[in-house]
Amino acid sequence: MSEVVLDMLPEIYRQWLPEVFWRPAIPERKATCDSCAMCLPEGAQLSKEQADRQGFFQPDLKCCTFQPSIPNYLIGGLLSDERPLFAEGQRRVKDYIALRIGVHPQWVRPSNKQLLLLQASQQSSFGRSSQLLCPFFQTPQNNCSIWKFRDSDCSFFFCKHEAGEDGRTLWKRMQTWMWTLETKLSYHLAKSVCPSFSWALEGKKKKVTRLAIHVLEERPMPDDEYSKIWGEWAGKEEAFYRACYDAACALTKQDFDNIMQEELDETLPQLAHLYNKVTSPTLPQFLIPHPELTIQQMNDELSLFVAYSRYDPVLLPKEVEDLIQAFSAEETVQETLQRLYDEQEIEVEEAFLIGLHQLRILIEPT
Repeated sequence: MSEVVLDMLPEIYRQWLPEVFWRPAIPERKATCDSCAMCLPEGAQLSKEQADRQGFFQPDLKCCTFQPSIPNYLIGGLLSDERPLFAEGQRRVKDYIALRIGVHPQWVRPSNKQLLLLQASQQSSFGRSSQLLCPFFQTPQNNCSIWKFRDSDCSFFFCKHEAGEDGRTLWKRMQTWMWTLETKLSYHLAKSVCPSFSWALEGKKKKVTRLAIHVLEERPMPDDEYSKIWGEWAGKEEAFYRACYDAACALTKQDFDNIMQEELDETLPQLAHLYNKVTSPTLPQFLIPHPELTIQQMNDELSLFVAYSRYDPVLLPKEVEDLIQAFSAEETVQETLQRLYDEQEIEVEEAFLIGLHQLRILIEPT
């Protein structure tokens, strides 16, 4: 169990990251990875096609139908670790490097073909198609072989959130902050290990619109193009990644702050604000029903509400449908609560309304 937010990340970051990452962890109890909360419940009688249509993940795929871009220093950390626990992950990474597909001095990343598949099919097939499965996912264990050296995409992804949209927003912003860290740090380390590299910084995220024929056919990059990128380190990629890890371990806190100064100054206050919003939520002055809220009656007592995320529907008493319609932009929340009590003797706890707002069943009017 994580004690601080930083525990969600690889160990190397402990020497550098700022205060907000040392705050108490926020458990996402609904996102149960070992027993995937997005998979069909045990004993349910649905075909694969029916389960796909209803949005359930496959238990042998889960949310690992995604391939991350792993920065050079984390790859080097994995390859340098002598613990037997990581032997399988090392084997898989070495095999991937040997393919010379998606192998760059800054990253070990998906090929452009895989990125295009991910971008085009994520809405329909995430969690459901083996064509998108990460090469570092291992079966029959159904877990990650490189988990201790995972990137920020995998560290901060949750299918469900205790604080609803506020939780999702916090993790997405932390993920974005870490994307910048991974990009800047991996570039700095690559240039430190080999100053003669002439290529420009390779961002973590890129949009793919076309494919070279060798990418389409899943062949290695042509030798001349590969050598232009890797220079004197071509054929010595594993050693290069280890050298990047060693260079990272030698960085001081001041070195790190110099690399990330802009983000430390400009975006850290936003992360702190979002963290506080999750851990100390307040009730807005005005609330209205979400205009795109979907409600499905499940039985005589319960309805299924879907608002901020299709991955996180919530079962609530059927009476909540009528309750949320009582709120409008014409009166404050406190006025509505008083009216409900005066007219119908209905008492609603503020904590319940905060929960409805976090789930975006109720939203602030614009």
